[in-house]
Amino acid sequence: MFEAPVFAAASAIHLIEQAAYATAPRIGGRFGPYRIIKEIGRGGMGRVFLAERADEEYRQVVALKIAHDSLSAEGLRSFRDERQILATLQHPNIARLMDGGTTEDGVPYLVMEYVQGVPIDEYCTANALSVRQRVELFSTICSAVDVAHRNLVVHRDLKPSNILVSDGVPKLLDFGIAKLLEPSGEAAAAQPSNTGPAMLTPEYASPEQLKREPITAATDVYALGVLLFRLLTNASPYRVRSYAAHELAAAICDQEPLRPSAVASTRQLRRQLAGDLDSIVLKALRKNPAERYSSADALGDDITRYLTGLPLAARDDGWLDRIAKFIALKC
Repeated sequence: MFEAPVFAAASAIHLIEQAAYATAPRIGGRFGPYRIIKEIGRGGMGRVFLAERADEEYRQVVALKIAHDSLSAEGLRSFRDERQILATLQHPNIARLMDGGTTEDGVPYLVMEYVQGVPIDEYCTANALSVRQRVELFSTICSAVDVAHRNLVVHRDLKPSNILVSDGVPKLLDFGIAKLLEPSGEAAAAQPSNTGPAMLTPEYASPEQLKREPITAATDVYALGVLLFRLLTNASPYRVRSYAAHELAAAICDQEPLRPSAVASTRQLRRQLAGDLDSIVLKALRKNPAERYSSADALGDDITRYLTGLPLAARDDGWLDRIAKFIALKC
């Protein structure tokens, strides 16, 4: 139940990447009006290159994503879907689409803002950010994901490597496996096939992704919960012997997540995480999507309440606790 989707995805990506090398664009070669400088990333849908304008119209460095020649018709459709999705999303914390097209050979490509940053978890560690600073950075990501949800887009692959921070500004990127939602909020016509490989990152996948159940905005809320847990603790919400895909999948579907304070590395950090932050993370990580925050905006709202000292929606505090928080806020 758990092993097949995850390992099928890994195997499929490996085969696609192998086939792609045979027809890979050459470094220094032209691709449309752009000249390729170097490869900066690759995955199941395509390869990403650092490129520059080569038509002498103006100077500009961009990220050029080119679909693999070996993509199936469904894969090419997904690649074009990503391009359309990016065209609809306008937010300062989402890498913007700048151009796109199809070569004479029928290979689609898209041109994106080049973000020269580091993954958000590495940024937090390298800069020794405080708990409050990490939560504030996370709040910005909630805002970006909320814009996607308002445009009926669920990202499905929120993880540190898809959130780069440059000069303190986080940018959400890689909508390669994003799906469009129905107005009802469910990706009814776009949920993963039960026969094809599951495209996901096991550590950040929700229970419904692993079980091939319908995808909603709550799927991204779950991934945001895992992301916040890692930013606060540099650990996983689950006790696993290894990060093998099948062990992670079993833990995600069967184990209750740990409290962030339970894995805190110091007593001081444990005190900072206990209470509100524990409650926020655990609500985002509920197994049942209906019991999580209803949206990234709702999660972000509780983050704002935490930062301003207001009672959380995630906690059913008694009236004495509410009065104590109100007094502390006024003092």
